[in-house]
Amino acid sequence: MRFWIREILGLLLIVGGLYSFLLTISIITSNPSAFFNALHTTVIGIFVFRGGIHLLKVATAARICLHAQAEIVRRQNPPPSPITDGGQRTKAPLDW
Repeated sequence: MRFWIREILGLLLIVGGLYSFLLTISIITSNPSAFFNALHTTVIGIFVFRGGIHLLKVATAARICLHAQAEIVRRQNPPPSPITDGGQRTKAPLDW
């Protein structure tokens, strides 16, 4: 839940980068001599798009690390086993 902000912002940056590419295409198709003007919006779009992808990667990695940390804690503190015979645990035949 706490990584949703990063994911939403990452998706918005990706959409913004794609919009910049669309703007670049529309500038070039409307006026082919404005190639150098469209070059600026292309560079901006590349950086915005890559920033969005990076935010999505960071949010995913943080979520995976949080789940892995919870799994490690869960394995270190196993649930209590059933106790019989006055507080002593009965051993299974192959319990080493």
